[in-house]
Amino acid sequence: MYVDSNLTSSQLELVEEFDEFIFVKINDGLGNTITLGAFYRSPSSSLENDNKLLVLLDSLPVKFPGKLLLVGDFNFPNISWSKNTLCNNVNVNSTSQKFVTCLSDNFWSQNVTFATRARGSQTPHTLDLVISNDDFIEDIFNLSPLGKSDHSVLHCVWKLFNTATANVSKFNYSKGNYAGLCEFLRNNLDDCYYNSCDSVDESWEYLKSVLESGMNLFIPLVEDSAWRKKKSWQFPINQSFKKLIKKKHRCWTRFQQNKDKKQLNEYKRLRNLVRKESRTITDNFQFKIAKTCKSNPKKFWQHVRSKTTSSSGMGDIRVLDGAVSKTVSSDLEKAQIFSEYFSNIYTVESDVAFNRILNILLQNSINRLFLTKFPISDLLVSCMLMG
Repeated sequence: MYVDSNLTSSQLELVEEFDEFIFVKINDGLGNTITLGAFYRSPSSSLENDNKLLVLLDSLPVKFPGKLLLVGDFNFPNISWSKNTLCNNVNVNSTSQKFVTCLSDNFWSQNVTFATRARGSQTPHTLDLVISNDDFIEDIFNLSPLGKSDHSVLHCVWKLFNTATANVSKFNYSKGNYAGLCEFLRNNLDDCYYNSCDSVDESWEYLKSVLESGMNLFIPLVEDSAWRKKKSWQFPINQSFKKLIKKKHRCWTRFQQNKDKKQLNEYKRLRNLVRKESRTITDNFQFKIAKTCKSNPKKFWQHVRSKTTSSSGMGDIRVLDGAVSKTVSSDLEKAQIFSEYFSNIYTVESDVAFNRILNILLQNSINRLFLTKFPISDLLVSCMLMG
């Protein structure tokens, strides 16, 4: 599961008997959060494994009371999701029926109504699902598979966060008046007051307030337009390649509708062309970086770092509050918990001043030594000759 680095995310650890799942909590920094779960249920799943899945699903409303979005390949071909009913000749006591009942009992909505898996002349089925516990799904698009997979890519559009990124500003440090800032700090930082503060926190708050006042006066603001940058700006592709990708998507959709073998062959041809073209773009991009690595080493190392580093936030931590276990999610609470823990294991020194150690003169002292370079050089030469 990949999450945009502009969002704060943390993996949630759940101890469950059903294994093939992952949960991530996503926070936009403005108090809006959503829990996203990804699942995989094998088509050959046993009855015992299916029961473990149902138990896990039934426990989610209590564990995650907020916004919840579940996605994944559940492999229930016998369910007609347009009506939330079973297909013909399916046992009413089957796992498929229990799954539909589970969603209904928890007031969840399954939002995919079209077929997501098609292979050759086989009947298409809706196997990949998008389940939500609230009405925040706006649209779901059926795109062509990745590579040679026979499962569609689902592009899900949902509205949950109201992030006012258009008005975000930041300091333009390159155009700051640093001479004026230094003069401002010299005139406004009171050393006497700073040194007389009762605690480190008070000293820091005073220093920070003076710094912020100076920065607001002598460093201009500029609108942060990073939110406007699309991924295509960082790794641009030409219009002909974009049209080829759209053509591949259209061909896949038509094949799912009419099951025409000619349409399938055309889709495979377009799929191979897209794959070849994307690899060519990547190879050309890397060749260009390698060719200019001496004249532009910064770009080379930026590319290396993008391939070798990964960023991840600190996940939720579980602590004991008396006899009750609770999960801590906010950064402030996490910092306070670690601060309390480390403060408890520190050695607390006494406030009493240390006794001054008496100066003790040695009774048996040696006379002064006078060294010249000639005896030392003679010794070094003799050592070299012996070696």
